[in-house]
Amino acid sequence: MEILTLVVRILEYLILAGALIYVIVRLIKAYLRNEELRRKFSEEQEIKKNVFPLKVQACERLVLFLERLRPENLVLRVNMPGMIAGQLQVKLLKVIREEYEHNLTQQVYVSPFAWSLVKASKEHLTKIVNQSADMITPNTTPEDFAKIILEKNLSSGTNVVDEAIRQLKIEMME
Repeated sequence: MEILTLVVRILEYLILAGALIYVIVRLIKAYLRNEELRRKFSEEQEIKKNVFPLKVQACERLVLFLERLRPENLVLRVNMPGMIAGQLQVKLLKVIREEYEHNLTQQVYVSPFAWSLVKASKEHLTKIVNQSADMITPNTTPEDFAKIILEKNLSSGTNVVDEAIRQLKIEMME
């Protein structure tokens, strides 16, 4: 009988030890999982802290690009005395392409949607310049050509530049 009592006691201790080990293992796993989540969160915060200034700078550069792309700004900047309308068209398209290429890398820091709006703005203006060029005659002055561009831009009804700038501002605050 004494042996049976001893065996029962040993089993009780083993069951208690097993339960204790089980609880300890669960606590350690929970602790390690919590530490992993904390480490990931800390890494994400560090990445955001380092990337945020670059994202803001990219948004600023793209807004500047879009403002420079507005037909009223672009025509004033590009038109030179003595140019003819055909030369103005070529120069406008060249400036649009060069400025776009200069800002291509900024797409890394903005959403695909925002970048698509920036791209659409460039394509929209290119289309307006080319459509306006189809309306000129050999004796059209650069000033008249510029008026055609501005009127065509206004009559298009779409202000993709404003839409792109609005989206960039939203993203800059995220």
